[in-house]
Amino acid sequence: MGYDRAVSAKIWFSALRGQDAISADGTGSEDRPAVLGEIVDVVVRLVETGNPVLAGLVVEADGQGGNRLFVPIARVQEMSVDRVVVTGPPDRFTGFERRPAEILIGRDLLGH
Repeated sequence: MGYDRAVSAKIWFSALRGQDAISADGTGSEDRPAVLGEIVDVVVRLVETGNPVLAGLVVEADGQGGNRLFVPIARVQEMSVDRVVVTGPPDRFTGFERRPAEILIGRDLLGH
């Protein structure tokens, strides 16, 4: 399914950073959904022509000793200033490793 890139909504980085990434596939309670972890950065990929492409999110995993996971944008089911919902269980996400031509919005551009 994934996040619909055709939607022309703007979401500020400051609204995403620190927000919980909620697992749509996880087990939680009715009053508290399963939390994958806290969003700590946003990854964009530079392309030769056009604007940078949103590649995914860096999430500090809950209960995994601060392990940072990469959540590809294709696994983001919903993204708004109110909530971010991702599909897939936590063990399906890989540790974050920076790739060539990627920029971290918080770390590289804003110094967070």
